Amino acid sequence: MAANARDFLIFVETAIFMRKYLFLIGLIVLLGCNQKRQKPPYLLVELAGRSASSIQLQYLLKDFQPFDTAAVNDKGMWEFIKDSVPAGFYQLVVDSKPISRLVISDEAPTRIKISDEESTVSIVGSPETKAIVQIERIVAKLSGDINKVASSFHDSLPADQFVPMRDSLLNRIEGLKANCRDKLDGIYQAHTGSLVQLAVLYQQAGNHQLYDPVQDASFYFLTDSLLKGRYPDYQPVVEFHHKVDSLRRLKQMMDLTAAGKRMPAFELPNAWGEMVSFSTYAGKNTLVVAWTSTSEISRNATRDLFRLTRSYRRQGLSVLMISLDTEATAWKKAIREDRLPFVHLCDLKGERSPIVQQLGISHQPLFWVVDSAGVIKRRTRDMAEALNELSLIIKN
Repeated sequence: MAANARDFLIFVETAIFMRKYLFLIGLIVLLGCNQKRQKPPYLLVELAGRSASSIQLQYLLKDFQPFDTAAVNDKGMWEFIKDSVPAGFYQLVVDSKPISRLVISDEAPTRIKISDEESTVSIVGSPETKAIVQIERIVAKLSGDINKVASSFHDSLPADQFVPMRDSLLNRIEGLKANCRDKLDGIYQAHTGSLVQLAVLYQQAGNHQLYDPVQDASFYFLTDSLLKGRYPDYQPVVEFHHKVDSLRRLKQMMDLTAAGKRMPAFELPNAWGEMVSFSTYAGKNTLVVAWTSTSEISRNATRDLFRLTRSYRRQGLSVLMISLDTEATAWKKAIREDRLPFVHLCDLKGERSPIVQQLGISHQPLFWVVDSAGVIKRRTRDMAEALNELSLIIKN
């Protein structure tokens, strides 16, 4: 009996010890689980050969807004650590100075190295951000090259040299833009479905927009279809989608009177209130012009129309001008001042005129070159293009 009692006491003591031991282990595990883990940085910034007092990150919505501030780690690198980082465009700011645009998406972390006082930036770990930096360098070079070409033009040239020199300068600038476009096109194609494509379409060198929404509509439509599913709530993408919707409606309007289609039949009152039908111009080569007397751009484009079309009119060209004016007095005064002795039509309804939808008038001025068969040979906003097309159809 005594042996059994001792065995029982040993068993009880062992059980109590094991219980305390297991409780201690559980407590250690529990404390370890409750300890907050250090989140990995989504962006690392290394400064080489320079110092900084603060580094911030800004997030692009309608404009760049403060998003996060970096802290220095034990290795001397600046870390950005945050619970939630939405995908989108960002801007890195060092001591209140914007240094680089970034694209932050699912790929993390991005590492940026900023060297010397000139803020030379190198990117590790983010192909999209590398592309953004490359785009900005390409366009900055184009801006510099355009400024150099423009500065070589002298306004004091003799009259007989002015136009050839101007045209030569414009051709050189167009060549520079074409070379830049080739490089940007390659970047665009290499980043399908990325915000890089959106950045490419918005590039501008000074006053020179590199991608025109109308001429490059296919790029806009493709980018919209790729991005709206991936970034459905990101404001820059949402705004781009709205612009593309407007562009689609504009293209539909323009296609009504695109080159190769027949000019629609229409009828409008002239300056005396008499109705004039386009059918009366059947069998004639005709230049149709949409304009507005209150638009300086329209007036500048149409003011020399009488002189520029003189040789074509001698060969049978008819000129028909359609105004989107709302005030008869201003309309007739502009006709007299600019010496435009052509047939003028206007219903004084402005942009609400049915002719806007009938002809798909998207801009003023707008020119249609219509041949004797009633087929539109050219629709253009450029007077020079219209005159070039006139020379072709009248020559033939």
